[in-house]
Amino acid sequence: MGIKVNPDAGILCGGCSVDSGDRGPDGMEYCAQTMTASQFVPARWPMDDLTYFVDPSGQSVMPAAEVLKAFETALQAYSDRFVLSFTRVMNPRDANIAIRFGRIDGPSGVLAQSHVADGTRRQKQQTYDLERWVDSDRPGRGQIDLGRVIEHEWGHVMGLLHFTPPVGGLMDPSYSLDVPTLTDKDIAAMVKLGYVLRERQRPIPPANPGQGAGAELLFNTETKVIYAPEPWTLKRR
Repeated sequence: MGIKVNPDAGILCGGCSVDSGDRGPDGMEYCAQTMTASQFVPARWPMDDLTYFVDPSGQSVMPAAEVLKAFETALQAYSDRFVLSFTRVMNPRDANIAIRFGRIDGPSGVLAQSHVADGTRRQKQQTYDLERWVDSDRPGRGQIDLGRVIEHEWGHVMGLLHFTPPVGGLMDPSYSLDVPTLTDKDIAAMVKLGYVLRERQRPIPPANPGQGAGAELLFNTETKVIYAPEPWTLKRR
């Protein structure tokens, strides 16, 4: 994912790519991230209720209804965890995030491009390449799990960059079938940006250091509660 300056819409993630070799799904790369805008600092959206528009007509592999469902399910990983809502609109002019499918460089190259949140209300855009998309936790050979890529790209449009070095999170540069959705590392990065977790997290009393030993603890500055995020599993077909 190369980071480039777009004077009209801010910072553009230049693309999530896969290795066209024969190394299997865990050898794929989401993105090869390089920073050309050295002064850019990602910042969270100034509001929690965001709108998005999806035009699935640029691809013909998945029915439009399945594409829209893949976006709805992927975004739920964020709205279930954070005080965020995402509403699909029918006009791209009404959208905070406008999404389309179109050729970037063809199959098995760059998977997608996304702008990065920059603290403004300016519309951000995403483009998904013409891949052999499926919405499945177990994509076949040569297929790309659209839901997994959407969640990764949504991290960028919310303001996340890659974990370097990798930490085993969804925002690692490498596409892995072992990481189908947000991990505690991704959640902690969102909190660091200023997004607020929903209150259904499991509290851990600070007086009992043995409970949850070895787990990463987070601190809610509003409720003054230390907690460990619950395991999160997102099921697709």
